[in-house]
Order: sequence, then structure tokens, then C-alpha cells
Amino acid sequence: MGAHPPAVGDARSVLVSAALQALTWLAVAFALLPHAGVQAVGIGWMASSLVESAVLVSRTKRHLHVYLGRELAFPTLCAIVTAALGWFVASHLGTHLWSAIAGALVAAGIYSILMLVFRRRLVDDAMQLGLRSLKALGR
Repeated sequence: MGAHPPAVGDARSVLVSAALQALTWLAVAFALLPHAGVQAVGIGWMASSLVESAVLVSRTKRHLHVYLGRELAFPTLCAIVTAALGWFVASHLGTHLWSAIAGALVAAGIYSILMLVFRRRLVDDAMQLGLRSLKALGR
């Protein structure tokens, strides 16, 4: 995406996004820590990712006149739902490493299937971008 804020010299947007992301993560994690324990860190991370997304989408729209919400809504909804499913699996299997791994595999597996079935073009675009990036590293 050539109009991503850093690509057009808008480093301030990335700085604002990073600052808000960090503040959100800490605020949510510390607020929920007494009630949710260590899980508050993950909830804070999810909240901070949503803030980062909102900031970068709004800042990118200044340079690229496209409604990105349409492209991001389904993957975001899938991520939230599958993360909740993974959390459910992990919490019902106990409090050990294997339950965390099982929860992560469930979430990642279901998310991948949903994206491959309903948003194959986005998966293909992400794969192509990843391959181009790896090739660029090799130069």
C-alpha cells in the first residue's frame, strides 16, 4: 500500500499510533489485572491493536481515498471471534503450556480457514507481500 503513512513521509502518524497503542495496552492491562489476572495483558494487547488499527486507517485515508473499513471489518471480526474461541479452549483445558498451545492452534486454524474461504484475495496479497519482503532482505 503506497499510501501507508510512512511511505508518504508521515512519520508522525506512526508515532501517534505507537504512543496511543502503548497507553491503551497499559491502561487496559492494569485496570483489568486485579479482576482477570495475567489474561488482562492479552486483553490490553487486543485493545491496543484495535486502537492502532483505527489510528492508522484514519491517517492512511488522508492519503488514500478508499474506505479501508470494508476491507478490515471481516478479518477483524474473525480475529476477535477466533481469539475468543481459542481462549475458551485454553481456559477449559487447564492452566498449563499445552492448553495455551491448543487454544492458539484452534484460534489460528479457524481464522486461517475463514480467511481462505471468504477472503482468499487478502491471503494471497499478504503472501505476495511477505515473499517480496523476504526477497528484498536477500538483496
